Amino acid sequence: LMFITILGCALALGSTAENLYSMPGLPLNSLTLTLGLAGGVGGSVTIMVYGYWIEQKDWTTTSSLKLVRLDLGIAYTLTAVLAFGAMLLASEVLLPQGGKIEGQEGLIQMASMLENSLGPAGQWIFLIGFWGAAFSSLLGVMQGVPYLFADLVSCWRDGGKTKFDYVTAEHGPEYRGYLLFLAFVPMVVLIYDKPIWLVVVYAAISSLFLPILTTSLLVMNNRVDWVGKRNRNGGATNIALMLAMGLFLFLVARALTDQLG
Repeated sequence: LMFITILGCALALGSTAENLYSMPGLPLNSLTLTLGLAGGVGGSVTIMVYGYWIEQKDWTTTSSLKLVRLDLGIAYTLTAVLAFGAMLLASEVLLPQGGKIEGQEGLIQMASMLENSLGPAGQWIFLIGFWGAAFSSLLGVMQGVPYLFADLVSCWRDGGKTKFDYVTAEHGPEYRGYLLFLAFVPMVVLIYDKPIWLVVVYAAISSLFLPILTTSLLVMNNRVDWVGKRNRNGGATNIALMLAMGLFLFLVARALTDQLG
């Protein structure tokens, strides 16, 4: 829903890749925004939740690897195209009309500009698409992240000797208690003037998990005695992981250099 509506609005406005050249980039000295962007677009600690969803789908054998790769490939491709469409939309709507997304008013401001360009239908299509993006994010986090907390408590109790049972965990106090925590405690940020900035800070901190994950995959998935010779990383996979690590470190180093300089 979010993919079709956001990208559809951009295409309906006649957006092209050339519009991106007129967009201002992230401030060079903004380490928080750089990391926040990486963490906000599929690079945060919530990646770990996918492991529980694999078990729910019973994709737990090596024969399921193709399904997992297809699933993740489609998901991240759609995420990348969606992010690209959102940038095209911003370059087409906000910049020419002097708009500026800031705080909670940015969403309504952009919807109003789309109404001027595409009519009431364009405004509502955009709002529905944005609702889809927000709802999917909330649904994934609130359904999955409590597993991480329940699993952590389980490992703390018995030292990880017992296999985590996600079915039983869903009805346990740890899972449901953390679900209540996610539902109510984050509302406290609304007392601040800029809750969106707190979200960016969270995403920035969460993005630090990405190099840890990349390093873990490079080590664990190349151990033949752990995964077997047939299932170890191929050369292309190792290169992709090292490029991801290099890109992350480059962005951090550039942001730090500009900030200190």
